[in-house]
Amino acid sequence: MKLVVVVIGDGRGDYLARTVSSLSHVYHPIHARIMVNDEANPLYCASLDVEYPEWRIHHTGRVGMAKAVQAGFTAALEFEPDYVLWVEEDMLLIDDLPIGAAAQVLDRPKNDRIAQMVFKRLPWWGSPDEMELGDQWQAIRRLSHFYTPNDGFSTHDFIFSLNPCLIPRRILELGWDADNERGMTEKLLDLGFVFGHWGDLNSPALVEHIGVDRSQGWAL
Repeated sequence: MKLVVVVIGDGRGDYLARTVSSLSHVYHPIHARIMVNDEANPLYCASLDVEYPEWRIHHTGRVGMAKAVQAGFTAALEFEPDYVLWVEEDMLLIDDLPIGAAAQVLDRPKNDRIAQMVFKRLPWWGSPDEMELGDQWQAIRRLSHFYTPNDGFSTHDFIFSLNPCLIPRRILELGWDADNERGMTEKLLDLGFVFGHWGDLNSPALVEHIGVDRSQGWAL
């Protein structure tokens, strides 16, 4: 399996450094590392080039989420990946990601309509449902119109999420022509896709959302 990692951000270098360091929790061989920087400050751009020489860095300027995500999709496809591990700069990996096991699930012919496999995250203060229920998994189950548990993962229709996830090439090839996550969700649902979430109620969280403020143009 050819895996490409994409880390995307909007200029919050302190979060970025912590998140890149946390990629030590990825044990599957990485074919290419891509960084999409949606920040126009020339000093910040130059600092990334110096600090992350092993990354292919795309400085998009301040174009907003939709165009930056599409830049990541396009850059990843140049390497002809089987899967992309997608990580936003304020999403810290706190445990080892089961990349191989998740890819095996997505590889099964019967699962070819699963658009992604999101890895379980700790509850986020910005989600009232997660804070009330104390668990991201339970919040997704509540908010979905349908929710189907499987062996070690579930599928739902709630959201195509840019939380850390495994995205198959078939989805990258469709492109990101939506304004935000909700727009991409509607597009994929119209095409007959559903969304995967790794783990269950008793599974440990693998991700922590450490960010607070986002820049303009990055509304979900």
